[in-house]
Parts: sequence; structure tokens; C-alpha cells
Amino acid sequence: MYSFFSEISRWLSSPFADIAINSKMALLAALFFGFAGSVAPCQLTANLGSITYFGNKYMNEKLASIEFSLYLLGKIAVYTTFGLLFWLIGQNVSVEAIPIFVYARKVIGPLFILMGLFFLGLFKIQRLSFGFKLAAFVRKLSDRAGNKGGAFLMGVAFSLGFCPTMVLLFFGWLMPVAIQSSYGMILPSVFAIGTAFPLLLFFAIVIGFGLDRSLFKHAKKWGNMIYKLSGLLLIVLGISDTITYWEL
Repeated sequence: MYSFFSEISRWLSSPFADIAINSKMALLAALFFGFAGSVAPCQLTANLGSITYFGNKYMNEKLASIEFSLYLLGKIAVYTTFGLLFWLIGQNVSVEAIPIFVYARKVIGPLFILMGLFFLGLFKIQRLSFGFKLAAFVRKLSDRAGNKGGAFLMGVAFSLGFCPTMVLLFFGWLMPVAIQSSYGMILPSVFAIGTAFPLLLFFAIVIGFGLDRSLFKHAKKWGNMIYKLSGLLLIVLGISDTITYWEL
């Protein structure tokens, strides 16, 4: 199944990767490397899950801009940290050198399943925090952000999932460009925003075409059913993701 997702990813990402490689502008290259990474096998299901999660909250008018911003901030924090590690350790960073990549990617599938069960109402999560007690500073961030820290942790968790494609894009292609650029330190952040391209595109279409005023408000009549369907979709994505990456 992983090879199947890899073929889809290669077909979707090749145009972005080609533009990035041939670009003379480091910022543009970083952005398009992020676009390519957004459809990498390890990011494809994560982006579908984030669209389902945030789309459902948006439809029910429960999505605050701070929550969406914290999700992006979580992704930026992870890739900026990876960039700093590259500067400190050198160019020999790989999945084998940082085992957390392998194990973190295996967590995404079960996380989707838990989110799906929550959407179906089979259990409740206090204050909607997905922190799993990762660290005290994340809790403080959650409190300061009006209990929206779960979005930050989701951004962190989804970004920790690395596969060979992401390793090549980030460590093999992006970071060498960053080292040669006078503003290389900000390129991992630009890359992080690029990896959220499907989610950003989704909201651009929704807002740009006024779907928030027509389709979404009309669909709210079936909000409960859509909420349940979103939960089922997340569970299906989670099972598929778990089967794919627990085989590796």
C-alpha cells in the first residue's frame, strides 16, 4: 500500500519539485518544495485529515482564526527545529539518524482513529486538547490561546511524520539551498507553510467562492450527519494510514 501512495505522490509532486529545483529564488524554491511535500505519502493522509477536521469546524462556525494559526505555527515550529538540527549536526541527518521520525509517523493513523471516534461521540476529550501530556509548555500555550492548543499539537504531530520523500525534499534539497542563502533561516518556515497547501487551497476556495454564505450554511441543516460522516472518514483514513505505515 505504501508503494501505491508513493506512486500517487510522485505524480502529484513532480511539477512542484521541478519548479523548485529550477527556481533561482530561494523563497520560491522553499515554497514549492513544501507544495511537493504536501502530497508526499506521509503527508497526504495527514492533509486530508486536517481538511476534514477544520472543514467540519468551519461549517459549524466553531473554527477561530487563532486555532488555524496555531495549527500552522505547530508545523512551522517543527520544521524550524529540523532546520536548526541540520545546521548543528550537518548533512548526515536521515530517518535512521533520528528514529523519532519513524515512530512519529506511526502515531498519525491511530490519532485519526481517535479523532473519528470523538466525532462519532463515542468518547469525550476534556477541553478538546490533544496534548496527551506531551509537555508543560504546550499546555500553557493551550490555555493562553483559549484552549485551542490541540490545533498546535495537531500541526506538530502531522509534521513529525517523515518518509523518504520528505527527507529528500527537506534535508536533501531545501537545506542545501538554505545554507547558501542569506535568509536561509526562514526557509524552513516557508517550507512548513507550503506543506499545508491542500488545507490553504481548500479554505481559499471556500472563502473565495462564498461557500461560507451559501453551501456551508445550507448544509448546516445536515450538520449532525456531516459531523458523523466526518468521523467515519477520519476512521477510514486512520485505518488505511495505520495499515500502510505499520507495515514498514
